[in-house]
Amino acid sequence: MRLLFLLSVLLFSKPVFAQDCHIFDLTAQVVDCANGQFYVVLNFQHENTGQEGFKVFGNGQNYGNYPYSNVPVTIGPLAANGTTNYEFVVRDLVFQDCQDVVQLGTVSCDDNAPCEIYDLVVETGDCNSDGTFNVWINFQVQNPTDDQFDVLGNGVVLGTYSLSDLPLQITNFPSSGNTGNYVKVCINDNPDCCRIKQFVGPNCSGNACEITNLAVQTGDCNNDGTYKAWVNFSVQNPGNSSFDLWGNGQYIGNFPLSSLPLLIPNFPGDNNGPNDVIKVCINDNPDCCKVLEFPAPNCQGQGNCEIYDLTVETGPCNNDGTYKVKVNFQVQNPGNNGFDLWGNGQYLGFFQLSSLPLTIPNFPGDNNGPNDVIKVCINDNPNCCKVKEFPAPNCNPEPCEIYNIVVETGDCNDDGTYHIWVNFQVDNPTDDQFDVFANSGAYIGTFNLSDLPLHIENFPTDGGATDRVKICINDNPGCCKTKNFEPPVCPGDECKIWKLKVQTTPCVCGQFFALLTFRYKNVGTEGFDVMGNGQNYGNFPYSSTQPIVIGPLQGDGTTNYEFVVKDHQNPDCKDDVNLGVVECDDNRTVVRKSTVEAVSLRVSPNPASDRVLISAQNTNGLRIGSATVQVFAADGQLLRTETVADGNVFTLDVATLPVGVYRVRVVSEGGAFAGDFVKQ
Repeated sequence: MRLLFLLSVLLFSKPVFAQDCHIFDLTAQVVDCANGQFYVVLNFQHENTGQEGFKVFGNGQNYGNYPYSNVPVTIGPLAANGTTNYEFVVRDLVFQDCQDVVQLGTVSCDDNAPCEIYDLVVETGDCNSDGTFNVWINFQVQNPTDDQFDVLGNGVVLGTYSLSDLPLQITNFPSSGNTGNYVKVCINDNPDCCRIKQFVGPNCSGNACEITNLAVQTGDCNNDGTYKAWVNFSVQNPGNSSFDLWGNGQYIGNFPLSSLPLLIPNFPGDNNGPNDVIKVCINDNPDCCKVLEFPAPNCQGQGNCEIYDLTVETGPCNNDGTYKVKVNFQVQNPGNNGFDLWGNGQYLGFFQLSSLPLTIPNFPGDNNGPNDVIKVCINDNPNCCKVKEFPAPNCNPEPCEIYNIVVETGDCNDDGTYHIWVNFQVDNPTDDQFDVFANSGAYIGTFNLSDLPLHIENFPTDGGATDRVKICINDNPGCCKTKNFEPPVCPGDECKIWKLKVQTTPCVCGQFFALLTFRYKNVGTEGFDVMGNGQNYGNFPYSSTQPIVIGPLQGDGTTNYEFVVKDHQNPDCKDDVNLGVVECDDNRTVVRKSTVEAVSLRVSPNPASDRVLISAQNTNGLRIGSATVQVFAADGQLLRTETVADGNVFTLDVATLPVGVYRVRVVSEGGAFAGDFVKQ
């Protein structure tokens, strides 16, 4: 239609009026969401617009005028307060009636907020000769736990894709009839972050089978959380005398069409909302289906679902690195007769509660530590789950290992990326392919080991003094290696100081030291200045070993400490951080500010050289028991993870750690405790 419209404009030389101006397909994407602020990227299509550009406004704010050549445009920073319902209007500056509006909704930059998929859009295209058809999928997501997502079409797994692929085209979407189609999108390895969309598909067969008038009448609840349901429907051109039936994704059975209307005595309730879902398909005809969402009775009157007494017994190893596991648990108020099982983040399948105790003959070992993890969830109830960490057998005596990573940098590209050449060696690879990631985890691609040495033409820079490449043998997260290297200096790079962090040492006689770490790029030759609270703490060369030690400072509980690191030659090249009010009490440092975590356990001696004694006390007086101990560097990088039998009192070997400041964190079922120590 758009092509015909443009041809008519050319043929009849019709002048452009306001009604010919179009701004459409306006989208808003949240980026750089951190520290209570975010930016939004606006993108849209336009036709026959004016020569003076467009304006952006919304929520009583005018965000400015822009030329159309600037599309997409970035607006911000905006307050991510979780309450403002953001909307954006793009209007042509000449034709005031030519505009488009997008509703973004509320935005919260809480890193602990749950993953959520929203605004799932499905557009259909032409049919293929095999009965499938083209589909375009797009959606928004907040707090994704992975940069990849899985797509299922009418119950068929279609593949795993990167979020950067959106909007995504599926060229062979399996048809389920005109009105019975649905797509399901889940963030990879996160079954709790999914979204389902039902849509009308094209008619891809001449005498298509079609189910109509699907109706469900519900009855009384049963003791196991199921209920009675009567199902009826009409069908044209069935081509078969029976049909298959699903309830909330669970297969119920195959029935003859002559049995309609059909009584289901134990329809499995979802118990995860007011509505349930039924799906009907003519047998052996996946293109002739119908899905109906209907109000369900509340059969969950006995209390919340709870899994307890989860036990795991391990057995012998298999040749492929897996091993045998026996799983058992108890459950109250399941509301369902089946459960889903994961091993080290890998989905293992759906099982009936009646199969307990359950033997898994090929449990996938993590091979990345002494313990493995199992997760159990009652089917279709993400709120009824249990996770258990347990000692795992060593099924990989000769582990996969990557070593001798060599990175050589080349010329810069116009988009800020640059060329690199990567080479490495590997012992005992579990696959002949490997994955490459850049800096904070950006996926570059999957390559064959035979491609080494590998040339990457557009490696993205992190913007700092060093970049990072990570190599992982494909499908083996336990066989990875990271290499930090110095990127080339590309034209247009400016002086930059960022990621300024401040940590405090334990107090002595009411005083403490502030330990500063930061990153820098393209700085001057005269070093940097450290200032704050009206004080100039001195000028330091960039070659100084970090952290930079400032002090001693008074921990009097009244001064609100702030620090600024500024390039001596370029005063606009700086970064600052607000530490907050510091109060010293009994050799502890208490920082009265929510953005800095307080020390909640004792570490002695502090500073230490070889070993430290960790003592923690639960607020309710109960013993902590078995706990996971994590050691972090000053920049937040996790260096070590181990398990201790008694989290109340234990010793930690720090002899191999370099000189610096570290944070130790103790995590158990009773809570988390954290504190700092200095390695001298």
